[in-house]
Amino acid sequence: MAFWVGEPPVVGGNYDTEVDINDTFEFDRNIAISNETSSSINFRDEVVTLVAEVICYEEDGILTVSLGGCIIFLEASLDSAIDGYVTFFTSVDKFFFYPA
Repeated sequence: MAFWVGEPPVVGGNYDTEVDINDTFEFDRNIAISNETSSSINFRDEVVTLVAEVICYEEDGILTVSLGGCIIFLEASLDSAIDGYVTFFTSVDKFFFYPA
C-alpha cells in the first residue's frame, strides 16, 4: 500500500504520521479537479489515489491541500490557481509514511 520509514508500526496501533509523496503533479496527467466534497485515500493495483481540498497554489509550484485536516504540500504544474477539491494519484513506490 505504501512504504513505512522507521521502526515498524504495531498492527492496530494509532500513529501520528507525516506523508511524503515523491512525485510531481501535472494537471490532466496525474491531478485533476474533482467533483468530490470530502477527502479520501484509496489503494488499488499499486496506485494511491487521493482526494483533497485545495488550500492554495503558490507561484513556485507548490500546491497545498488538506486531506481530512492534514496538510500536504505537492509539487505541481498548473496553468492557474484552482479551488475546491482535486483528485491526484501516484504509484505506491512514491508514497511514504514517516512517524511524526
